[in-house]
Amino acid sequence: MLKPLYLYFILAMFVFTSCAGLRSISFTSDNIQPGMTKAQVISKFGKPDRESFNKTENNVLYETLYYVHFEPKGTTSYYDYILDFKNGELVSMRNEPQVDKSVKTITVKKE
Repeated sequence: MLKPLYLYFILAMFVFTSCAGLRSISFTSDNIQPGMTKAQVISKFGKPDRESFNKTENNVLYETLYYVHFEPKGTTSYYDYILDFKNGELVSMRNEPQVDKSVKTITVKKE
């Protein structure tokens, strides 16, 4: 009799932990501002899903953090919140629908 109970418990744990890697992050003007440092953003929102960087000949460092956002309203929508930093300070933020969530890319800007 205990064997089926253990199987249900294991199945329930699998179901609940299978979505544990997905997060619902909301970047708003209340919690993120231009001029924030990269360290402040990571401290507040956690490690990004992807990062890219480019250092120009003039020693200007451009970094981009990508946060995957899962829209939990009964859909399977994924968005990339893309945060751009110049010399360690946040200069822009945008979000774009993620076409294929299994693709991991590294973007390098060229000046």
